[in-house]
Amino acid sequence: DDDIVDAEIVGDDTLDLLRTAIAAAPRWTEAKAVRRAREIAKEMGREKLPTDFDSLPRHAEVLAVLAAELVEAAA
Repeated sequence: DDDIVDAEIVGDDTLDLLRTAIAAAPRWTEAKAVRRAREIAKEMGREKLPTDFDSLPRHAEVLAVLAAELVEAAA
């Protein structure tokens, strides 16, 4: 007998959390977040830079710095 196991698909809510943080930070937009993420990546010496908002989760270290800046801006 082959047992079939139902798989649960869990959505990646990273972008939703990032959008919430941007909304809480005065004068921040998705476009500004992408620009700042590109600057952070360059400062880190990265060759691959975020290309758009949807690509941010693929740059974990850059995203961590960006998130810290958004938290600070929202405070």
